Amino acid sequence: MSFDALRQTYQIQLGEGLRAEDVTSVNPVDYRYPEGMTSVKEALLVAWNEGNDRMLDALDELDEVELDTYQLPHPAVGMLTLREMLYFTIEHNELHWGDISRLAQSA
Repeated sequence: MSFDALRQTYQIQLGEGLRAEDVTSVNPVDYRYPEGMTSVKEALLVAWNEGNDRMLDALDELDEVELDTYQLPHPAVGMLTLREMLYFTIEHNELHWGDISRLAQSA
């Protein structure tokens, strides 16, 4: 599916009340900040950067055909190709960036 179709599908799910906290299969049971890390902001930035780097490294190993062949499950949208999961990742990051921007403006 296209980026716009995935965005619309996900927005419909959110509009129907989907919340990540309600999907136990994707929520960590226990999370500990890295040892010696005292800043929540720093810990979150380190985790995001490390995850992003791992994703980019993995993408370097894939070609265009593989992006449209391999699939993985998404708890809200169902089975997605890797390309569609990348589209979802863009949408998801934009949603959270909006949350961060609103919080920063109100602070």
